[in-house]
Amino acid sequence: MKTKYKILIKYTSTFKKDFYEFYQVQTEDSDELIDFETDDVEVLKTTLNILDKKYGYENLRIIVDVTYTISVGIDEIKQNDIEIVDDVDLQNIYATAYKNVFGEGSK
Repeated sequence: MKTKYKILIKYTSTFKKDFYEFYQVQTEDSDELIDFETDDVEVLKTTLNILDKKYGYENLRIIVDVTYTISVGIDEIKQNDIEIVDDVDLQNIYATAYKNVFGEGSK
């Protein structure tokens, strides 16, 4: 399981509508802005403390992105493992199951 945290900042438009934008940081190697994300809770707390002083806690939201890796194994069914039954065998299986559920004298 991998967890990433992102921060949203609330802004109010000139039309008095509230909206949220991702908090962005400048990349180290260029002037490009990217969405802030971290998997370190201590870095998240430090960043939130800085943003709280600038925007106020009521204008901040935290987004948690959880990624799971699920492995599924599928075994191959071999023809020899499958038992073919005829109609009589199937009726006997059904009758036995019916008796086990509803009792011996049920119809």
